Amino acid sequence: MNVLYWTMASLCLLLGPAGDSFQTKTEELVPEWGYSYIRYNFDHDDRSIPLTIHKDTGCILILSRPYDDAWSSDANGNATGAFYKYAQWGTTPSGAPDFKKLIISNVNKTKTTQNLFLLFGDHVLEITLDQTDEYQLADRRVVFELLGGEPKPIQKRPVPPAPSKPDELLPYLAKLASPDNRHIAVPHGRLTYQFEKAPFFFYFTPLEGAPDVEILELTRGKRSGKHFQYEIPLSPELNRDLGRSTFQSFQNFELDKGERLYLRIKVKGERSAKPVRLKKPRRS
Repeated sequence: MNVLYWTMASLCLLLGPAGDSFQTKTEELVPEWGYSYIRYNFDHDDRSIPLTIHKDTGCILILSRPYDDAWSSDANGNATGAFYKYAQWGTTPSGAPDFKKLIISNVNKTKTTQNLFLLFGDHVLEITLDQTDEYQLADRRVVFELLGGEPKPIQKRPVPPAPSKPDELLPYLAKLASPDNRHIAVPHGRLTYQFEKAPFFFYFTPLEGAPDVEILELTRGKRSGKHFQYEIPLSPELNRDLGRSTFQSFQNFELDKGERLYLRIKVKGERSAKPVRLKKPRRS
């Protein structure tokens, strides 16, 4: 019976534009018992994010940058409306509101969908709100990593990168010949990597005829079944293109208990980057 209810509820949520957003949210980092992590890029995304609020509990939004103001369909700004209460929480070191956390709680039942607008300068993030009596279907904490939306620096003359000298590549090419490296097939190519002996690195070679790579990154995260509890991109110390192949090296690191390493790759024409779990580093 629970499986049937979940299926019917999912079908209801997947109707219309908000349903498309929910499907995207599900594919790109599913809620883990009410906890979600969502990346939203103002330069590319133009969609509303659907949230479901339980009748007796609230949901907190945690934002990577402060919002200018919040406006909803049943209230103006941070206020109590006909159906929801919106409360800013948290302060800056000076004691002023930081406007990075917003608690949404139910006031009255409604069968209609409400919307909440968070303003960020010239950009807006729309959130659609629905109510549920089922605790397991409700969002309780949603973390937003907000990207883009910044004015791009103007360069009078684009300066092409200086060509690499052959001698500069020799230390990196020497690492690829080590017998300790691991080799696996990944979507659209093959990966050679080493995260047990410093320096840590990976080397990606695309398949012949593969589309251009748009996203190629290493992340560390914790996962329960198919759902991520969290996932953190690792910034490369060095990122070098060798023909169509890519070499990235990283500062030494150790994984926390339960963490694993993932390669995320997306080529042109694909909707989202899929995580590929790498073998857990052996520790002596």
